[in-house]
Amino acid sequence: METSDTTTPESAASQSEVAVSQKQQKASKKSSPVPGILAVIAIIFALIALAGVGYLWNEARIEKARLVYENSSLHTELDIQRGQMKSIQDALAATRKELESAKSFVVSVQSDNDLVIGRVSAIEGQMAEVTGSNRVDWMLKEIEHFIMVAERRLSLLGDVDGALALMMEADQLVRDMSEPGARPLRNAIKKDLAALQAASDTSVDTEGLFAQISLLNAEVSGLMSTSINYEMSLPVKDVDQTLPKAGFEYFMYEVREFIKTLVRVQRVTDGEIKPLLLQDQQAFIEQNIQLLLEQAQLALLRGNQVVYTTSLTEAAKRVVNYLRTDTVAGAAFIASLKKLSQMNVQPEVPSIENSVRAVQVFRDYWQKEKVERLLGRAAIEAEISAQAGAQADPKADSSLPAAQ
Repeated sequence: METSDTTTPESAASQSEVAVSQKQQKASKKSSPVPGILAVIAIIFALIALAGVGYLWNEARIEKARLVYENSSLHTELDIQRGQMKSIQDALAATRKELESAKSFVVSVQSDNDLVIGRVSAIEGQMAEVTGSNRVDWMLKEIEHFIMVAERRLSLLGDVDGALALMMEADQLVRDMSEPGARPLRNAIKKDLAALQAASDTSVDTEGLFAQISLLNAEVSGLMSTSINYEMSLPVKDVDQTLPKAGFEYFMYEVREFIKTLVRVQRVTDGEIKPLLLQDQQAFIEQNIQLLLEQAQLALLRGNQVVYTTSLTEAAKRVVNYLRTDTVAGAAFIASLKKLSQMNVQPEVPSIENSVRAVQVFRDYWQKEKVERLLGRAAIEAEISAQAGAQADPKADSSLPAAQ
């Protein structure tokens, strides 16, 4: 037991080394978490960096795709604009071709027009040489025709508007004639035009009056005939009257009262009594009124004032005597007839004798003037030909010595 309790120095030293190593192991175990934390942090930062790199790569990829899309859209728009430019250029080219063709067509038309004008002038010259007439002769004939027709319309028909239109055409021809000697003719035409214009302003609207009378003619059948309205009234008995007693007197009283109920007399105090018409008589009166209105229309067209006024007056009398005028239609019918009968259908028609005499005077003047102009033109042409011959003779004389 003593040997086991005692220790040697070597064993003590080894035990101390063992204890020191155990203490170092415990200290190393206590300091080991720090490197692990650092490793975790490093891994986290690496992951964050990797995520940032991935995010930046993704953004770059998206931006690249956007740029590619925009580039493709720009190319598409450029292609569309190029196509539009090409179509516009084609349209411009086609328009230029059309303009060139139109210009060539205009040039050809102008040349044809010049050719036609030249042919027409040549034909006119030939006609003037053959017939001795020219532009003034044709225009003078037209002026005479217009004036004579206007004079006949005034004298035969009293047509002021038609004569005014014809005289205006004659005045236009005199103005286009451009002859100094036609001034008196135009002055006379202007004077007659003023008179015709004044008469036209006061002329009768024949068509309007004719239409109004036709409307009244259609309304005749709608007018009512005269009639008497009977009013039924019971006999008034006198209260104070004493009735007879029974017997013969009472019998006679009853007979008299019965006879009074059979016949009644009604006094009309509201004006003149018009005759009552049967159905056939009313139809005859309506036909008579319509005939008078048609006669007024005929007189209106002929300009016969007396017949026109008389017909309308007689029609109004028949309406007043045989038909009812106390209705709205009857009163309006009578008022229209009275208004129409007061119209003047035969206005004063002016005369154009000044123009007729002036065109005759100008025709005589032009016959003399035309001969003088033809003679003067022939003398000028002869003088020009003589001067041309005189200028040609010296050249012929000077050429003779050179030939010798």
